[in-house]
Amino acid sequence: MRIVRTFSAESKSFFYCRFELTRQRLSITVSAFFVLLLLFCTTTLVAQERLSSMSKEKRDSILVEITQKLLKEKFPGWYREDVHPIITQSDFKGFFLKWLQEDMLNPGVPDYLKPEDLRYTVALYYDKWVEENFESPYTARATIIDKNQEIVEIMLGSNLGYSWPAIKNIKIKDRLSSMPVGKRDSILVEISQKVLKEKYPQLYRKDVSFAIEQGDFKLLDIDWARDDNYIYVPKYVEPEDSYYAVTLYYEKWREDKLKYPFTAVVYIIEKTQEPYKVMLGSGFGGYESLLKPNKKE
Repeated sequence: MRIVRTFSAESKSFFYCRFELTRQRLSITVSAFFVLLLLFCTTTLVAQERLSSMSKEKRDSILVEITQKLLKEKFPGWYREDVHPIITQSDFKGFFLKWLQEDMLNPGVPDYLKPEDLRYTVALYYDKWVEENFESPYTARATIIDKNQEIVEIMLGSNLGYSWPAIKNIKIKDRLSSMPVGKRDSILVEISQKVLKEKYPQLYRKDVSFAIEQGDFKLLDIDWARDDNYIYVPKYVEPEDSYYAVTLYYEKWREDKLKYPFTAVVYIIEKTQEPYKVMLGSGFGGYESLLKPNKKE
């Protein structure tokens, strides 16, 4: 027996409405996809906009902003608001020629860089550079790639420089000066105790209290270049850099026959957290360099 299914007008109307609703939803989904695709393409194009294609006013503003942002985040000791930028344009042919003459490949350069690529040099001149003991009339000089707005090199003064990818590897969170005091002090004490535990275990004590002082290397002044002072300081340190002196006080210092009421005073570089000098509470030889342990003052 053959069964024939029939649909009423109401049923046909119901299926038609369902079909229309599905079609509308599909249309909305497709439209949303193309809108998102358009936004993605637009964002990509903006991100890839070359500096050389911009107006001079816009380009200079972006270049100064890029340089100042890097100083503010990773080299705050060199950041100044009231600077006067001077910007020049060139290419990387001079860089590549220098590397060829030196018979070397520069590891601080992105592999996508070509000799004919354009670069901009941004020098941030500072009126008070003499008063604040800057060695150059500018706070920084950055080299920025035209096609992706990336800093490939930055010079802080005449002698201290960072190249790509070293700039990226400097972590903002590692700067002690940018941490909350409690966290900073905890790290400094931990570093100091580790020095004693590993190098002077006879002076390591758990039950110590501490006092922390901050200073810079400007007091070395004229003696900055003298070998007998410089041996206590890493080569990367500049006079304007900061250090922390961590004194580890110990109540039972007399009972343990220490010469001073502390186990040690440990000196730590702010920007790298490297301990570089120590004064021992036992009084053996005054200061000792943690860079060259056999050298004494």
